[in-house]
Amino acid sequence: MYLVFIDGSGNTGMDLAHPTSTAYYLVALAVHGDHARALEDAATELLVRHFGEECRRAGFECKGRDLYRGEGPCARMSPAQRVAIYGELLALLTEHHAWLSWVAIDKVRLAKRYATPMHPHKLAFIYLVEQIERFLRARRQNGLIVSDEEKEVESQVVEDLWRYKEMGTSFGYNPMDLRCIVDNVHWVKSHNSRLMQLADLCAYLCQRQARDRGKTTATALAVQRLWENVRPRICSGKVWPTG
Repeated sequence: MYLVFIDGSGNTGMDLAHPTSTAYYLVALAVHGDHARALEDAATELLVRHFGEECRRAGFECKGRDLYRGEGPCARMSPAQRVAIYGELLALLTEHHAWLSWVAIDKVRLAKRYATPMHPHKLAFIYLVEQIERFLRARRQNGLIVSDEEKEVESQVVEDLWRYKEMGTSFGYNPMDLRCIVDNVHWVKSHNSRLMQLADLCAYLCQRQARDRGKTTATALAVQRLWENVRPRICSGKVWPTG
């Protein structure tokens, strides 16, 4: 069985006209149960080398935003140190056979297309669970979804996944029957889950590389290098609406 950790980046709720956050990204990190504990332990040991034993305490979290901006536990680190840590953490995905899928909701196009649009997270979740289902079918495996807490949409997502499993995803021209996803969404606080923290790193990088695409600053180039390194672990990606 696969454990599938999902996290988002760029959530501005129903503010679809945000001046800088023009897309919402939802990312799934899938790791087989046989490799999940080894990935978790490797991430913790890597963080111990850089942050000391403090990172073993409950509540310690090193987020993608912290590494990018030099905030939180990364406040005293140089940009080169932060990029190196980001790269080392992402390299664990290959070492421990983890895979990524992502969905981006273009907020500007969404607002133009619909007079009363859905919440971007709800739309992204529909498309992402379809990608997760395809991933699991291809490997003849079941999967359990674990999500970072999203108080704004939690109860709706739980109801939605139950309904999708009973009746299919029922959105768009090609609804999908969810046969391989087990139970419902399980919610955790990211600071209590090392694997959710890795999903956060991937979600933030996914959103950041799109925002920095085409820029030539040192920071933007570093983001693009990190993205190129993680690209082989991406099995699917989708931007919606298109055009």
